Amino acid sequence: MFLLDDDIKHAISLCITHGIPFAVYAIPGDAHCSFIASDPRRHTDGCAISPAEIDGFNGFLFNRFEVNDTLHAYGIRRELSSSEAIALADSLPEVNASSTTAYESTGYESYRRQVESITAAISSESEKVVLSHVVTIPSSLDPATVADAYCSKHPSCFRYIYCTPESDVWIGATPELLLSVERLSGDITSMSLAGTRRAADDEPWDRKNTREHNIVTDYIVGILTPFCDSVSRPERARVKFGDIEHMCHLIRAKASRIDLQALLPQLSPTPALCGYPRDKAMALITQNEQFRRNCYGGFVGVSSLERSSFFVNLRCAFTQPFAGKDPHTYTLYGGGGLTCHSLPESEWLEAKSKMASLINILSDQSSRLSSFSHET
Repeated sequence: MFLLDDDIKHAISLCITHGIPFAVYAIPGDAHCSFIASDPRRHTDGCAISPAEIDGFNGFLFNRFEVNDTLHAYGIRRELSSSEAIALADSLPEVNASSTTAYESTGYESYRRQVESITAAISSESEKVVLSHVVTIPSSLDPATVADAYCSKHPSCFRYIYCTPESDVWIGATPELLLSVERLSGDITSMSLAGTRRAADDEPWDRKNTREHNIVTDYIVGILTPFCDSVSRPERARVKFGDIEHMCHLIRAKASRIDLQALLPQLSPTPALCGYPRDKAMALITQNEQFRRNCYGGFVGVSSLERSSFFVNLRCAFTQPFAGKDPHTYTLYGGGGLTCHSLPESEWLEAKSKMASLINILSDQSSRLSSFSHET
């Protein structure tokens, strides 16, 4: 579960409307939610942190979807409790500006043309491009209510709601671990999560999903190997998310010391959210997607001196802080990996299935948006 008590819901509402950077999160399998907030009076330049601050940072971290040799991350420090944030809000003005834009929902015909354009540019079976699209839904539900309902449905995921001046409000429940580092033991864990189908399917995985998954697994192992003393990958498993399941490898490693500042920009985004080769995939994404991914496809996570856990930011949505009065507008992201074997119809349905849980919560009435309908 992800049960937000009344005090935390009140703190979320005040932090959003008064511009106090905060995060509420729960690690996979844990019903306990943690609230942290930064004091904006101490950080007048915002929440951006330097690459050197990543190692040992104490708080909540996230970045945007980007391919860059230098890590650009943002952090919410553990400075305020929920009661302290509520008290601080009384002395701050309300937020009246947003850093992001609500996009129009992607229509099926536009998406079909993008899939055909990208698959025509894929020149071999070793290449992959992750194409995403957006669904924008007006809803009377406030962000705290959405987070509580959505995150409670997915207890095995890393669940969160956060807001900063640089990001606006993001809500998500991600099943995909990017990197876990235990500094005392030197244990490193990553996850290859790629390949999607209905959870009831007991047949062997098809060629397209298997190839897509192997591209991601090989990439992560290849990136970790120079940073670690040893790297191993256990047998393949399955990870469920609602009515769908994913092919999964947990990749385990050992390292006497890990350089997050150098490793994270090489590891993220993995081919599970970008593609491979990464530069070519990024170029095709930029050419075809008609919106900015912002934080979708980047990472989110928590860090301390003892350990750091980062997750891929997916199964998520954002909304603007000030837009909410009546109604809120939520923009949801969903995507899938394209290979030379991809068909627009099946890729469209796969992306919709990944959004279905959150769409159903936001839609209020099932007639607002069919999770698997064609939009024009």
